[in-house]
Amino acid sequence: MQPTRARSPLLAGALIALVAAVSVGALGCSDIDRTRWKARFGNPDAQIALAAAYAEGNGVAKSAAEAAVWYRKAAEQKRPDAAGALARLYAGGEGIKADPAQALQWFEVEAEAGGPDVQRALAERLDKGDGVDVDPARAVTWLQRAADGGSLDAQVALGNAYLNGRGTLRDFGKASEAFLHAAEAGHAEAQNRLGLLYTSHFGPGLNYTEAVKWFRAAAEQGNADAQLNLAALAERGLGMEPDPAAAFHWTLGAAEGGHAKAQARVALMYENGTGVEQNLAEARRWYAAAADQGEGAAALRLSDLVLAGAFGPPDDAESARWLQKGAEAGDRDAQARLGECYAEGRGVAQDDAQAFHWTHEAAAQGHAKAQARLGVLYESGRGTEPDPAEAEKWYRRASELGDRDGILSVAVLLLAKKNSEDPVKKADGLAMLRRAADAGQSTAQHLLGLRLHAGDGVPKDEAEGLRWIQRAANQGLPRAESMIGVFYAQGTGGLRKDLVAAHAWLSLAAEGGEARARLNRDTLAHGLDAAQRDRSARLQTELRARIAVEPEPGAVPAR
Repeated sequence: MQPTRARSPLLAGALIALVAAVSVGALGCSDIDRTRWKARFGNPDAQIALAAAYAEGNGVAKSAAEAAVWYRKAAEQKRPDAAGALARLYAGGEGIKADPAQALQWFEVEAEAGGPDVQRALAERLDKGDGVDVDPARAVTWLQRAADGGSLDAQVALGNAYLNGRGTLRDFGKASEAFLHAAEAGHAEAQNRLGLLYTSHFGPGLNYTEAVKWFRAAAEQGNADAQLNLAALAERGLGMEPDPAAAFHWTLGAAEGGHAKAQARVALMYENGTGVEQNLAEARRWYAAAADQGEGAAALRLSDLVLAGAFGPPDDAESARWLQKGAEAGDRDAQARLGECYAEGRGVAQDDAQAFHWTHEAAAQGHAKAQARLGVLYESGRGTEPDPAEAEKWYRRASELGDRDGILSVAVLLLAKKNSEDPVKKADGLAMLRRAADAGQSTAQHLLGLRLHAGDGVPKDEAEGLRWIQRAANQGLPRAESMIGVFYAQGTGGLRKDLVAAHAWLSLAAEGGEARARLNRDTLAHGLDAAQRDRSARLQTELRARIAVEPEPGAVPAR
């Protein structure tokens, strides 16, 4: 019998503790506990799993900070997936302080070990500043590496960088080479880009035949931009014989693929019967499809067609609904027109606040007529508080864009009584008034004529004054028509007395709402016999026809 060895109390305690730990682990250790135990002993897979659990709050309290700790440990063991995850935490800044420098550091670790798609994604981040500082030059470096690694998307992006001179010197030759490399490999967007270069004098030089070749290659792959480009060449006969039917075919292909501008274009082709039989129902369908995708010009055109009765009786309410859609899409013409509808209660409930809102939207986008109308709204306090300073500001902006109403409004402000003793403002006002009159603004013509006729601030010249008033009357301005009627009735203003002509002009002015003209016409009518009244009626018909069809260039009749 061998002697029993004495065990150390310390060793015995450790063995007992180890057995107990193993027993407890076997009986109740959770998956997350085992993962944490492995992670603490340096297992990178466990570190990544534990980090993901913290990032998602899966089995542990959600903590971006703890996730970052464990992703970093795995990343330091050369795990690119962990580096990428850590980079995205720093880039997003959710639950952890955003740190673009740290994000870039770990994104580059991921990209170094990753393939060309990862490298291209990093280049895109650098170009846009997505979670990292904007650095176009560094983006080009990564694009080049991705392109060298076989990424055709990176090749196209590199071509765009050379084309636009972003992150590198502009180089049309290198852009062409990059696009050609990807195009020959079948990349549709590269083919379209190369086609565009062949329609310019840059890169390989103008060659419509080559442009058609590459546009067609991309179009046959369903590239909507290429389909539209090919349609444009077919329509104009560049690189091929003019072919309206082919132009329609390719435009329709892009439209059916959901391209909003193509949908608007195919609608116009159906409307005009270009390359296809005219079909207003199809035009309406495609305009609506484009408008529903935010193509404001399509909504505006549909509004015009509805108002013109192209699809049935004119419908102000439906027209206004399409204007609303176009306005909300940001089309300034639709915004200006919608503002008018709200101001007049045409197709919508009259609403000065909405009229002001949409007029202001259009004016802010540089719509000259909307700027002039906005000045009126500020001056009158319709839809907003009266503000003379804002009114003048918008009148001046409209006048600077050549809007006749804006020019007239500035002239009226400068010629106001408060400026009567200021020779500079008075001279400027008269110059603006003549400018508006020369541009065909009928009220300006009338006011200038009155000043010349009376010698008010200008040398008196009755003949010149009559000429301007007559021009305003010929555009249908009721006040000018009334004045011509008075001149004929009295035989003044440079006109010989003619009661028939006087009655005719006063009748037109009365129809336009001139109350004094109505009184003068009725008084004059008592002295006319039946034959004179008949002659007046015939003259009125002639004058109405002249006013309707012969407005001054760019002028809008007052009625």
